[in-house]
Amino acid sequence: MESFPGNARGKGPRGISINHPQINGILVYRFDINPHNISAYNKNPTQLYEKAALAFAEVFSKNGCAPEDFCFKTYGENFQAALQSS
Repeated sequence: MESFPGNARGKGPRGISINHPQINGILVYRFDINPHNISAYNKNPTQLYEKAALAFAEVFSKNGCAPEDFCFKTYGENFQAALQSS
């Protein structure tokens, strides 16, 4: 699910809210790049959240716990997602 951490709906950084069966509650991660500045995002925003969710799942599976942050690449850009709240 798309999230707007620390920002009213609209311009600015985006993030993702993750609800995993092995986690109590919802984790909110903020992206370090505003994807609205990337034209490919505006044409296909779903790709960003799919890649973020897959990267989270990979790190979670490898470490057995929710990461403080994780990285992924999409639209030719490197994104970092940092935990904001749980």
